[in-house]
Amino acid sequence: MQLNELVIEITRRCNIKCRHCLRGNAQRKDIANETIDKILEGVDYISTITFSGGEPSLNVPAIRYFTKAIKARGIELGGFYVITNGKKASLELVHALLNLYAYVHPMERDDTCSLIVSRDQYHHEQCDPAEAVALYSGLSFFRPEQRKERIDPYVVIAEGRAKNWGGRSAPLDSIVVGLDDDGNVERIEETVYVNALGDVIPACDLSYQSQAKKKIGNVHTETLAEIYKRLAPKDEPEELIVNHNDEIIKEAA
Repeated sequence: MQLNELVIEITRRCNIKCRHCLRGNAQRKDIANETIDKILEGVDYISTITFSGGEPSLNVPAIRYFTKAIKARGIELGGFYVITNGKKASLELVHALLNLYAYVHPMERDDTCSLIVSRDQYHHEQCDPAEAVALYSGLSFFRPEQRKERIDPYVVIAEGRAKNWGGRSAPLDSIVVGLDDDGNVERIEETVYVNALGDVIPACDLSYQSQAKKKIGNVHTETLAEIYKRLAPKDEPEELIVNHNDEIIKEAA
């Protein structure tokens, strides 16, 4: 099975408290290695892996384990994306991402691998990222980000800590499911988001509270293929575009 974009919430811990955080209050929860194994069942290609949080630099062992797991299974990887608040300049993170970078195909990795230090106003108020930027700037996949002097409430998602002052709601993604001739899930085109509990979520920008309400399955009880196949009706066309309410909204020609 091919995944276009896989996002794994590797931790719910965080070392700052941002007013605009759409997740909500941090939790002392890291993803388990077993959960990563469950996510990867039946997967043979991942276009992009994003390590999310919380603050991903606080659980580098999960990144190392993910790299070990895809290597052991022979899963091809097209690239990765990590964004950190930069409070902690982590040499451990550098080593883990260099190892993962070396696994990505050489013809692709310079364009598809990214490490970014967020420099928005709420992060900058609580930490000085200069040390992290200095450490990471030597990496070919480090992408500098412009300092955002001000974030207007109307662009902030009204989830988590910003529930009562954010100006927009979190969109729920449509799910594009490609099926083979036997009706099995062959590819998932849109983002697959799996949180630290193993819950599969139909959107990236939901608070921990909203995730619990809107989850569509859990990898400890079903494989990703089984979860997405369950979204489809009994008589499937070759390709389905399914919304989060399990309704077909478009059939491929």
